Amino acid sequence: MRIAQKIDLGSDLPRVTTPTLVLHPRDRMLPIEESMKVAAAIPNARLVVHGGTNTRGDPVVGIEAIEDFLASLPAPEESPAVKGVLPDGLSEREAKVLRLIARGRSNPQIALELVISVNTVQNHVSSILAKAGLANRAKAASYAQHRGLGPE
Repeated sequence: MRIAQKIDLGSDLPRVTTPTLVLHPRDRMLPIEESMKVAAAIPNARLVVHGGTNTRGDPVVGIEAIEDFLASLPAPEESPAVKGVLPDGLSEREAKVLRLIARGRSNPQIALELVISVNTVQNHVSSILAKAGLANRAKAASYAQHRGLGPE
């Protein structure tokens, strides 16, 4: 508890884009205001306070809250990559290079993994950036994630 109290995530919480459930047990050791601050700082987060016979909350009630939260989320859209159609006219090889970019691989690492030259990788990266209208590798990694081409 003492270590957790020293961690400050305040500046990171507003950047969370994943649906978030904040569970707070009715517990005198952890003030509800702390959970409220966390939930308020995360866009579209949901706070659920649960009680029970245990001071840390009832695990059954906690699981029910998680299941309700998950059931309330919209069904994931099937990405073009899942359907077998690659976005923006990317070739299969470009999609492989893009996946590796999303995994943080450098051009030499990609070349080694795909058994191609570094020049060929550079050509693929340039083509990916041009086809998708992206400025850099970081944007390409984000693009890959949003289109179902992220790290596997």
